Amino acid sequence: GIIGIAMLYMAVRSYETFVGWEEASAAQRLLEVFSPTYWKVVFDKAGRLYYGTTFFYDVFNLGSTKFLFGFGPGTLGYTATGVFGRFALRAVAVPDEWQNYITDVNWAYIFGQTGILGLACILWACYRLFRHAYNTYRNEQNDPELRDLALGFLGMFGLFVATAFFYPMFEVRALSFHFWLYAGIIVKLAAKEGPAVPAVVTNH
Repeated sequence: GIIGIAMLYMAVRSYETFVGWEEASAAQRLLEVFSPTYWKVVFDKAGRLYYGTTFFYDVFNLGSTKFLFGFGPGTLGYTATGVFGRFALRAVAVPDEWQNYITDVNWAYIFGQTGILGLACILWACYRLFRHAYNTYRNEQNDPELRDLALGFLGMFGLFVATAFFYPMFEVRALSFHFWLYAGIIVKLAAKEGPAVPAVVTNH
């Protein structure tokens, strides 16, 4: 508690000395999250908190088409905005220099490109994969290695869901390949080791 109070006090004292992320010292980086200036900056269409919260509401205000289908695949992110000049986020008044940071929130990144329908599809796929891995772990008693794989995937899945608020884990980072490959291996092995389906007997 004492350490927490001290950190808050130091952050408030440094209210006027907040600097950009590139110039910040290690101590400032640790304490900036308690600074009122930091909160103002990140909520003012300039950071993860904006893209993880009010960005969805701002796109909703653009109309049903943008909310349902997004700005289109490939229209957001570093390469798209830098090479093609498709500054789609100007529609929600995000400054050009802050548009690339949408990739820091993978859920908003997916939503911005494909809308709420695309995000719903990703969430549905994640739900099915999680349920499949959980059922495999719970029901597979004859193959401990498969149960361990399923349990490991459940842990990896939880990590990806949480980390997607800070990185584009599901589609850009190198780990995204490992995630989808891991999911495919679990599904394939579980299907191979699953119980045989009894034949249907038809009376003539």
